[in-house]
Amino acid sequence: MPIYFSEKFKDLRKARNLTQEQIADIFHISPQAVSRWETGATYPDIEILPHLAIFFQSYS
Repeated sequence: MPIYFSEKFKDLRKARNLTQEQIADIFHISPQAVSRWETGATYPDIEILPHLAIFFQSYS
């Protein structure tokens, strides 16, 4: 079964009790961008992926 970014991202965000708005504020992006990531409509820019990885890894 493939693992999709949208599902993993949403699971990580919810596991940390963060809202889409809070993630948007942390990464200086729009809440709509976070929503689009979680629905699979778009993906983050490649430059932000390492920041996301570090952020979510710090909660492990």
